[in-house]
Amino acid sequence: MITKDNLEEYFHLWNGKYKRLTRKFESDLPRFSSHTEARAWFKELFGDDFMISDTDTIDGEKMWFYTLLVNRPEWEKGMSGLKTQGYSSGIDFLMSSHSIEIFDSGRIHVVY
Repeated sequence: MITKDNLEEYFHLWNGKYKRLTRKFESDLPRFSSHTEARAWFKELFGDDFMISDTDTIDGEKMWFYTLLVNRPEWEKGMSGLKTQGYSSGIDFLMSSHSIEIFDSGRIHVVY
């Protein structure tokens, strides 16, 4: 069971530098019955580092796209570059977050 106390067990360093969720995280997620239930669980676990970014409907089911920050300083630096220069270069910004998709049914997909 994933908790705040054991959350670090679900991360690894990719390329020795970048904090990334493991596939075990996705496989150990609780089974949710709705988007609302799943969102509440993620917000409880990650707080302000779990942010909505968009919604869409795919095959008739509504889906919410979230950004999970794993390196807030690099993410903020990259977002600042996007706003001021129109682009952000380098892998640090790309690796500073995970995309997480939550379907209306509660199904989760973590984008690696």
